[in-house]
Amino acid sequence: MDVSIVLAVRNEERYLPSCLEALEASIRASGLCCELLIGNDGSTDRTLAIANAFASRASFPCKIVEVKGTIGLARGKANAVGQIIPHAAAELLLITDADTCVPTTWVAAMAAAFAPDVGLVTGFTLVGGKPLYARLQAVDWSVALGTSHLLAWLGFPLTSLGNNMAYRKSAYLQTGGYEALPLYITEDLALLKAVRQKGWRTVHLAQRQILAVTAPVETLIEWVLQRKRWFAGALAMPLPLRTLMLTDGLLLFILAAVAVFSLPAAVGLWVGRFAIHALISGVYLLKMGRGDLTLLLPCYEVLITLLHPLVFLHYLFFRHTNWKERRHDL
Repeated sequence: MDVSIVLAVRNEERYLPSCLEALEASIRASGLCCELLIGNDGSTDRTLAIANAFASRASFPCKIVEVKGTIGLARGKANAVGQIIPHAAAELLLITDADTCVPTTWVAAMAAAFAPDVGLVTGFTLVGGKPLYARLQAVDWSVALGTSHLLAWLGFPLTSLGNNMAYRKSAYLQTGGYEALPLYITEDLALLKAVRQKGWRTVHLAQRQILAVTAPVETLIEWVLQRKRWFAGALAMPLPLRTLMLTDGLLLFILAAVAVFSLPAAVGLWVGRFAIHALISGVYLLKMGRGDLTLLLPCYEVLITLLHPLVFLHYLFFRHTNWKERRHDL
């Protein structure tokens, strides 16, 4: 077995059929010996029925794993993935989410990135959909993942990406698994840090062959909660990066304070951040073939300036979040 694909699902009847169709196409195109492991984490809708129907007709090994209880420190998706991995027969584990569709080249390209010293590979994902709110989220992801990829290229990898990543089973087991890792709401960050501490090299990819498309969140509060999870994960980063994240989250308040003394200085600060975001996002959107989204950058910058304080205040006063209909403390 060359590759085991791990897919944790919980109440995903809306997205799962498209996800499985995309994975099937990518497996067939790869020419590799692959298996698909679907972990059902207490779904109450038609998710399990969809998964069983797919497994019964799949032309490659496909196994359904029932996630039961919790293991060690693991919670949420980390707990589900941690219970699936012992069933994996391959050394290379590819991870994605049910609300994400991978390209036909994904399996082969992710597997090809594993040099002998590489323990973990991070892909690139953008939000799909034509509505304005979906396209603005795609710009948002391009800024976040573009920054992450750029810093990794400079030698400062920050985090991985839970819906588009891969790692060696041996490297994962060396860390003790999710059940032994510090309890973060962003399990990909915890694993990246642990794998690097074990001496493995990590790789961040930014190419169309591994570009996945994920579903947008559809309400403002869902967007705030998503950014809140990202913010909570960022607080586990080194102090300089935590300071940067806090500054970004408080930028509207900082601009207001600066404007009291000098309006041009406040405008200059905002324009400076816009220029940085536009440069990073523009480069990666063009690289990924989504240059059309660059027209939304000014609108995005205004929106995110207003959104970040909401995220920060929500984190400050509500130290928990809901994920897949379950509450998790931050």
